[in-house]
Amino acid sequence: MFSLVVFSFAFGVLTKLADLFNEHGLREPFKGSAILAGISWGIVGMGLIYFNPSLRIFYTALVFYWLLSMKLDYKNHAIGGLIVILSSVKICSFDLSVHILEIIVILFAYEVTRYLQSVIKNGFIKRAIELRLYIIPCFYSLYTCDYSVFIAALIAISGIKFINKFFLIKKSHMVKKL
Repeated sequence: MFSLVVFSFAFGVLTKLADLFNEHGLREPFKGSAILAGISWGIVGMGLIYFNPSLRIFYTALVFYWLLSMKLDYKNHAIGGLIVILSSVKICSFDLSVHILEIIVILFAYEVTRYLQSVIKNGFIKRAIELRLYIIPCFYSLYTCDYSVFIAALIAISGIKFINKFFLIKKSHMVKKL
């Protein structure tokens, strides 16, 4: 459990750090810092998906969602996502075809809620849809009876929030919505 906590928190921290270098103007402390953040994010993601098949399915689907919705829009993002997907498929001997339905359902859930968030203007309903960052992993955990997905998601989001507070990112410039 301790390893899950460490990898999940590091995944959130490094995901946001890779984002900060590109989209929020964080100055690189040395040339190549952004790429190093992307590689580190991918390696930590690779470690995270080794814990169990539920995490592998969920994070593979999440990275595919980021890819399809153009969230992996910079080189460091693409490198990190590629490391996660390739390690899921090649290193873990993960057969995507066996779990394709689960992956599609997770992708669909994120895509539908992203669309709804863009068209619904009602404050309460829009806020409820923003909770998808918690709700989708929670439902997937209930479906699989493996709560490590929900725990990992909560801790990764905590890592993102930690980095936001550390660098004093204003809410309007925070993480792009999933």
